[in-house]
Amino acid sequence: MRSGFCRGLISVFAVLSLLAATSPARPQGNVDPIRNLKKTSTFDRAQKVNVGKSSKGKVVCFIEYEGSDSTLYVGISLDGAFIRVESSGPDRLPNESNFNPTLPLVTRTTPTPPVRIFAAKGLTKVVDGDLKSTGDYAPLQIYDGAVTYIPNIKTVYGDGFVVVSKGDAKSFFDMVVRAHNEYIVIQSVSEPKNLDGVGISDFKASTMSALLACAKKYNIQ
Repeated sequence: MRSGFCRGLISVFAVLSLLAATSPARPQGNVDPIRNLKKTSTFDRAQKVNVGKSSKGKVVCFIEYEGSDSTLYVGISLDGAFIRVESSGPDRLPNESNFNPTLPLVTRTTPTPPVRIFAAKGLTKVVDGDLKSTGDYAPLQIYDGAVTYIPNIKTVYGDGFVVVSKGDAKSFFDMVVRAHNEYIVIQSVSEPKNLDGVGISDFKASTMSALLACAKKYNIQ
């Protein structure tokens, strides 16, 4: 896992049965409301919470996890709590192609709306003595509010996505906390094998509290 995020048998049918009773989160638009972030000050050094502005000039409280070929932002703005991923490398969600030696080790699909978003445990299986991802993810906590999901954003790494919550920020961040050392998964409701997502490592309850305090101070909660 690079600089704080991403690592690496329930069948997908078991996953779907658990999710079926929940209301899917639906996209609210197709324009990145966050865009590039520029740090202007530090709010909480211990929790690594920054204050900055988006390229639209909006005040944002955020945490930045930077890797060699990817950057993950978790934060809150007037648009809502969000996850923003800039990555074209292997830090994104792996799927079942890990099982097929004729396919690339990591591939991604773009979920079509409506989508669900949830914290999940990545499931693995030993194949020929090697531990590999099965491409299945067991839900740990589902976010049942509405979200904006924008795939295929242009970044310095070439690719990425943004998810912005439209409901209670604390509920959204609670889901991110639950994904500690596991994954945030975005799943198409109509085509459950179509997944996007990212690994989460260092986001804790104390991190969430610091972000919410920052948002309160700057009147963006």
